[in-house]
Amino acid sequence: MEFGGAEERRALAAVFLSMALAGWNDSSIGPLLLAVGEHYKISYLALSSIFICRFVGFSLAGMTNVWLNDRLGFGRVIAFGACWPVVAYAIQSSAPPFPVLCLSYVISGVGLGFQDAQTQSFTARLPNMISKMSFLHAAFGFGALASPLVSTQFAQMPNFQYYFLISLGFSLINLCTLIYVFRFRTEESLLGPLPAVETVAEDNSTEPLLQLSSKQKMKQILSTRLVHIYAAFLFFYCGLEITVGSYIVTFFVKTRDGGAQSGLVSSGFFLGLTLGRLIFVPLNRRLGEKIVTLIYTMAALGLECVIWFVPSLIGNAIAVAFVGLVLGPMYPMVISALTKMLPRHLHSGAVGWVASVSQGGGALFPFLTGILASKRGIEVVPAVIVGILGAMLFFWVFTPKVPRRLD
Repeated sequence: MEFGGAEERRALAAVFLSMALAGWNDSSIGPLLLAVGEHYKISYLALSSIFICRFVGFSLAGMTNVWLNDRLGFGRVIAFGACWPVVAYAIQSSAPPFPVLCLSYVISGVGLGFQDAQTQSFTARLPNMISKMSFLHAAFGFGALASPLVSTQFAQMPNFQYYFLISLGFSLINLCTLIYVFRFRTEESLLGPLPAVETVAEDNSTEPLLQLSSKQKMKQILSTRLVHIYAAFLFFYCGLEITVGSYIVTFFVKTRDGGAQSGLVSSGFFLGLTLGRLIFVPLNRRLGEKIVTLIYTMAALGLECVIWFVPSLIGNAIAVAFVGLVLGPMYPMVISALTKMLPRHLHSGAVGWVASVSQGGGALFPFLTGILASKRGIEVVPAVIVGILGAMLFFWVFTPKVPRRLD
């Protein structure tokens, strides 16, 4: 029976839920950052080690995803990945010693890394891929929007760690849903077999799919220049997204007198991120990935300069939301471009690799921001963000024009 109809809708609901958990996880730390620092009595620099630990976890997932996917298949790998956040949130909810808390972020990074690669690879094989990829990443935005609304309230409580009990419940629902919907089935059993022969875009060489080992697939991925260009762009993009989501609350509290409800600024950012991934789909289709991402990057650069140089609480909060709006479409557009330019049998590995590299930016730039904030004050945040946007603009100039894909 062909995959579609109610079966496809159930599968999309499951992967959307998985991506919403990733968004929930990524945006939770921002409103809690001050509470965590006060609880453990540590500096911005020490707090920033949390982001490094997340990167370690994502890197482990990125390096092993292809090997594991070839041996276990889509359904088992995504369920396996969903188990790790359950363990991580159980640890975090007990407010353990800080080194153990850092270890829990490695654990959650591994699990979310596996889920990230599998959900995006699966969605990329569906008809009308661009729209569905945008909705997939909008689900990330919904999770990221909801999390600060909840964590802001817990950040004002003595036992802030109880917030992670909600995350634990969310992760258990996600695990059960993925098992129920996919029942450990492979991607081929769900969507049909891949073509027997694929062509690698850059060197036009062909190899029979069934003869490619995990090592050969990773060799193809790592030898494709296009993969590294997109990975570099998303390295800076994720660094920007996590830096804004993590430090913008502290920035508003310390420099704009935003008070305890400054956590809502983070929600405004992720609300913009979510809406951008929904309302700009027709524009993205019309202009294509190359041009539209260039426009969004330049718009974000201008808005961030307003936040940097105009010290207005309300004006800055609105500008942050609009930064989220124009940043929102970028990640799904890059993944869409990547999957159009690569053969299908490399999608899972390439997406997993690019996602793990991008999380390096999500670790490095918040870490560097923490170092700068410790030495120069939290006022450096807008300057760091402007610098990251400039680097994104530079790398995007070197990306090739993306052909249209016939679904």
